[in-house]
Amino acid sequence: MAVGSYPVQGDDPADMKIVGEFNDYGFFLSEAGRFKDAVEVLGAVTDTEADRVPAYLNLADAQYAGGDKAGAKTNYAEYQKRMAAAGKADKVPPRVAERVR
Repeated sequence: MAVGSYPVQGDDPADMKIVGEFNDYGFFLSEAGRFKDAVEVLGAVTDTEADRVPAYLNLADAQYAGGDKAGAKTNYAEYQKRMAAAGKADKVPPRVAERVR
C-alpha cells in the first residue's frame, strides 16, 4: 500500500497534502462502489495519520456500504469521539449516531 510506505512526518505540509489526497482517493473508490479497495486505502490513512478525522467517516461509510457493519460501527464511534473532542459534535452527520447504535 503506497500510503503505508510513504514517509509521513506529521508536520510537513507536503506530507499532509499526500495524506489528504489518499483520503480523497479512498472516498472516490467508495463512491465508485469499490468498497474493498476504499477500505484498504482509508485504513492505511487512519493507520498512518490518526489525526485525519474525516478519514474515519469515509472508512466507516465504505465499511458500512461493503457490509462490514461491525467495523463501520467502530470507526463511526471513533469519528464521533474525535469530532466531539474537537468541539465539532454539531457537524457530525445524523447517519453516524444511527449507525453507532
